[in-house]
Amino acid sequence: MNQDLPKENSVFSFRTPHSAAQRIWHWCSSLAILALLCTVLIASTLLKPRNNIGVIQNKLQEKGVTVSADQAKSVAKALGEEVWEWHKYIGVALAILLLFRIILEFFEPTGQSLRARIRKGALYLRQASPNNKTAKHFLIVKYFYVFFYSLLFVIVLTGIGIIYADDFATLKANKENIKDIHSFCMYGVIGFIILHIGGLLLSELGNEPGISSDMIHGRKNS
Repeated sequence: MNQDLPKENSVFSFRTPHSAAQRIWHWCSSLAILALLCTVLIASTLLKPRNNIGVIQNKLQEKGVTVSADQAKSVAKALGEEVWEWHKYIGVALAILLLFRIILEFFEPTGQSLRARIRKGALYLRQASPNNKTAKHFLIVKYFYVFFYSLLFVIVLTGIGIIYADDFATLKANKENIKDIHSFCMYGVIGFIILHIGGLLLSELGNEPGISSDMIHGRKNS
């Protein structure tokens, strides 16, 4: 009999062990994604060139310096580009983190890889038991993570394409399309974050308290 299958009356839990490497990756990636979103927000709102042309002209006018709208636009654009430079560097860091996560998948302790968790959910789901609904939910959540990692992969790939677009004719010709895909996938990541946090809150306030703590402190196999 397969040892991964639960006993008939066992309780299926979302609280599963996480290796130290996986926990470090989780929080570093979370910070990187948050930083990327912040740079997008700042560059697209506060430092958007057309929103700051008048501000730059007025501030310089107060100092007795008069500049044209085109000159002010150049300054405003330069400020925005500084933020986009930070966006690029953080994006490279995220690419490294994603590569680390892919490699980590093959070296995780027994039962702690995403593949193992998906197999576990499938085994539980196939068993006729009162835990079927929970197992189905567990499996859906794990496939949702696969979708999330796929989004990250596309974001990283298109980000690299944008960085090197001017160096390759094919990328340069499709730069705007690459940007559109990059932005579209970022909306998907935002949606995932909202659902992820919402699911965590429901679990913490419901019958699975401690999931967040497990991702900080780890959890021993029971």
